[in-house]
Amino acid sequence: MSADVLVAAAGGRTADVVAYLDAGGDIEACDVGTGRTVLLEAVAAGRSEVVQVLCERGADVEAAAGGRTALSWAVGAGIPDAVAVVDILLAHGAEPNRTVHDGGVTTLMHAAETGDEALVRKLVDAGAEIDVCDQAGQTVLSRAVAHAQATQKSTPEAGRRFRMVALLKSLGANMPPPPPEPAPILWPDVPWDTQTPTPQIPSGATPEQVLRGFMLAMHFWEAGAYNPRALTSLESLEGHHAFRGSVAAGTQILRAYVTDRKRTYGGQVAGAGWPPRYSPDFVLLSVEAPTTSRRLMHTRHVNCRWRQRQGRPPQPRSPNGYMNECLYVVLKKHGQWRVDSVKTRVFGTEKWEVGIL
Repeated sequence: MSADVLVAAAGGRTADVVAYLDAGGDIEACDVGTGRTVLLEAVAAGRSEVVQVLCERGADVEAAAGGRTALSWAVGAGIPDAVAVVDILLAHGAEPNRTVHDGGVTTLMHAAETGDEALVRKLVDAGAEIDVCDQAGQTVLSRAVAHAQATQKSTPEAGRRFRMVALLKSLGANMPPPPPEPAPILWPDVPWDTQTPTPQIPSGATPEQVLRGFMLAMHFWEAGAYNPRALTSLESLEGHHAFRGSVAAGTQILRAYVTDRKRTYGGQVAGAGWPPRYSPDFVLLSVEAPTTSRRLMHTRHVNCRWRQRQGRPPQPRSPNGYMNECLYVVLKKHGQWRVDSVKTRVFGTEKWEVGIL
C-alpha cells in the first residue's frame, strides 16, 4: 500500500521501499494530508540512502508539497544528513533556483536561515542566484542581516548568524537595490491668497489645491510666528501680545482648511515650531481615491534645504535627502474639500504615526 511505503521512506527502511517499487508500486504516491511524495518523505526525514534509490529509479525531484520542492525540504533546519541529501538531489537535476514558496522565498534563503554554511556553498556552486529578491524586495543577504540583528548579542546563535552574513558577503551577495523613487506629481496652482489667515477658498477647489494651499499658508504663518530672531522680544509685554496674535492667526488657518471634527489634539489652537513643519519643499507623490469624497495624499519633505539656507550642514537620512513623509486624508463635506487628518513617518521606515493637525 502507498501509505506503507511513505512510512518506510520516512523511517529509512530502504529494503521495503525497493520491494514496493519492484512490485510495481507508484513511485509518485503521496500522502493525502501533506501532499508529500515518497521522495519528499525521505528527504524531510534526512534518509539519504532512500533518496539515492528513489532518484536512481526516476522519482520527480521537482515535485513540491507545502510550497517546497525536495531541495527546499533538504535545506530545512534540523534535517539529518542534509549535505548528502542535497548532493544527491543536485546530481539528479534538482533546480537550485526554482521558487515555489509563498512570498518568493528561495531555497538559498532557506539554507542561509539554517546557518549551515556547507549547504549555502553547495547551492551557490550549483548555480543558485545569490541576489534574487523575494516578493518583499529582500535578498538572501538582507534577510540574513535582519535575522542576525534580531538575535540577542553575545550568544552562540548570534555568532552563527553573523558568520552567515560574512559568508554571503564573501560569496558576492548584495543588499537589495533601493526601490525606484516615484516621480512627484506637479502641484496645481492655488488661485487664492495663501498668506492670509482667512482665505476665500472657492467651492470648486480640488483636494490637491486645498492641501497645497493649507501647507503654504501654514508655512508662511509658522515661519513668521516663530522666527528665532524675534524670540528675544517675547520678554516684553508687547512681544507676548504679538506672539499670541500670531497663534490666533494660525488657528484661523486651521479653521479655514481643516474639517471641524472633534480632535484629541490640534484643530483648535495652532502651535508653531522651528524649523517650520510645513514647507514649499513638500512634494506630492501619490493621490488615491478610496471613495468619491475621500483622498489619500502622500507627501515628502526635503528638510535639509532649510538647514543649508541657515548655513548649517544638511542632515539627510536617505541618499536623496528626503526626511519626513506625511499621509493626508482630505475629505469632501458639504461640497468642499478639507484636510481631515495626517499620519507621519521618517523616510525609510514603514510604520505611520498619527500626526497632530
